[in-house]
Amino acid sequence: MHEPAAVPPWRRILAAALDAALVSAVAVFPILVAARALPHVAGRLQALFPACAAFVALLGFTYAALGHGLMGATIGKRLLGLRVTGPDGAAPGMARSAVRAAVAVAGTAALGVGVVVGLCTRGGRSLHDRAAGTSVVRVP
Repeated sequence: MHEPAAVPPWRRILAAALDAALVSAVAVFPILVAARALPHVAGRLQALFPACAAFVALLGFTYAALGHGLMGATIGKRLLGLRVTGPDGAAPGMARSAVRAAVAVAGTAALGVGVVVGLCTRGGRSLHDRAAGTSVVRVP
C-alpha cells in the first residue's frame, strides 16, 4: 500500500481529543443515572467502574466505526480537515472501519500504545491504521 504523506500529529491528537470530548459528553448522563440508581454504600462507585469503562469503550467503538465507515471521518476529524481512507483512497467501508475502531479501543485500553506507534514511526500511521489497512489524510 502506498504511504500517503504524514498528517501532522497535532491534527490527529486534536481531532481525537474532540472526539473523546463528544463521546464523554454523551456517556456522562447514562453513567450519572446508573450511579444514582445504586444504593448508597461504600464502594458503589468502584463497583460501577468496570461497567462504565465497558460502556464508554462500546460507545467509542460505535462512534468511530460508524463515523469512518459511513462518512469517512468522525466529527473531530471533519473539523480538523482529515478523513480516513482505505488502500484504494476511498472511504474504508464498515468492515475495515470496525476493525480499525476495535484495535483503537484496545490500544487506548492499553494506555495508548496504538497512538504511540503512530507518533514514533516515519509514516505516522497508528497501530489501528496498520491493522485495518487505513490511512488518515488531509482533505484537499
